[in-house]
Amino acid sequence: MASPNNNISFILWYPISLAFSLLIKFLSSLFKKKNAPWVIGGHRGYLYADNSAALHSYIVQHTKQQIIWIAANPLYKKLKREKIRVLKKDSLRAKLAVARAPVLIYSHGKDDLDTFLKKFEMKTGTLIYLNHSMNFLKTSKNKVCADFLLAVSEEEKNNFSKDFTGIGNIFPEGGGAHLDGILKIRNKTPENLILWFPTWRDTKEEAERAVEFQSKVLSSAKLCHALEKNNLCLALVTHINSAGLSNSPHKLISLHNQSDLTWLLEKACVFVSDYSGSIFDWLALDRPAVFFPFDFESFQKSRKFYYPLEDIYYGPVVRTEEEFLEIFSSGAWKDMEAFAEKRKFWRDKVFSQGLQPVYSKKCYEVVRGLGPQ
Repeated sequence: MASPNNNISFILWYPISLAFSLLIKFLSSLFKKKNAPWVIGGHRGYLYADNSAALHSYIVQHTKQQIIWIAANPLYKKLKREKIRVLKKDSLRAKLAVARAPVLIYSHGKDDLDTFLKKFEMKTGTLIYLNHSMNFLKTSKNKVCADFLLAVSEEEKNNFSKDFTGIGNIFPEGGGAHLDGILKIRNKTPENLILWFPTWRDTKEEAERAVEFQSKVLSSAKLCHALEKNNLCLALVTHINSAGLSNSPHKLISLHNQSDLTWLLEKACVFVSDYSGSIFDWLALDRPAVFFPFDFESFQKSRKFYYPLEDIYYGPVVRTEEEFLEIFSSGAWKDMEAFAEKRKFWRDKVFSQGLQPVYSKKCYEVVRGLGPQ
């Protein structure tokens, strides 16, 4: 039974899934949970990435803990082909696994695991919220419900405590499992690749303006000349919640979905972003960064920040198309010396376990200690 892809399938799918959920709700107290597999998921079932994926991968490779990933199509089919233990989101088997699991882990909300789980109160195992990345940049009023939330440091715990409601306890350790993927490529030699990853916008109007602006920048003859002159390529990655460009304007410019972000980070020699939390992941690589908040005036009307952006940005800031083109034409993006102190300041706040890939292991140890004993 698949989640809806169109109006017809939605009409057929919704009442059946709802009926199964109601049935399991009333039977949930009868399920034995002690030796059942954990269940885990993220991004509403559509993406295998970030903290949930990093923890899942560690558990499968390094422990004997039984665990099941919950995914919607097309991710479900992809993981199936890769021989990963996975159940289709909202199927009866997935609902039973959720009801039996002693530990449930997710990155966005209960509906990572089941569409109706957040709508019905039912007896479940321990609920662990990992968040998808880290919270050092944008604030938000989240309505996530969980028994425990794992942070990467005391600083992040303080940020979480300002925003998140419905959380039983916030731990200042165990978070940031996805950092291992970044830390493992620290010593890799990058290629001549500019990686541009703008974050998503909250309103349709903002999103449309952002795409229009990105198209204008990438279509610039001056940018194309700068790429050719300096032997550079540019990759634009579209956030999973955003609509991106459909065609590349130049052979040296490539367009990507967010699922490509991990391998592009390894190849990139410079990272360009605006308000994405990924700027804190990039710190680990000690490579140049350029900050491009081209729509700050409108963006700040819908989003707030934990700290002033000028206190966060650890690289040069450009706000207009002209400034963006100039910094890559001149090569000024390569100069990191002026921001060395600020980079160290934020690394110390973010990487509480140091710069070794131990964050997934720590996450597993904390989750194991929080589950039923």
